[in-house]
Amino acid sequence: MKSIELVAPTEDVGKETIYRFDMQFQAAAFAALEILEGKGVASAISASFAQ
Repeated sequence: MKSIELVAPTEDVGKETIYRFDMQFQAAAFAALEILEGKGVASAISASFAQ
């Protein structure tokens, strides 16, 4: 397995790159908050896909 520093990003250009990054970041933050609230990992994952 390669180290993350050695792998080039696959999507680093295009108008949707920033949008996709923001959505992934927002979904991860939402899932982390759901987990911290004690709702568990499964509910956090299903809630992030429901948006």
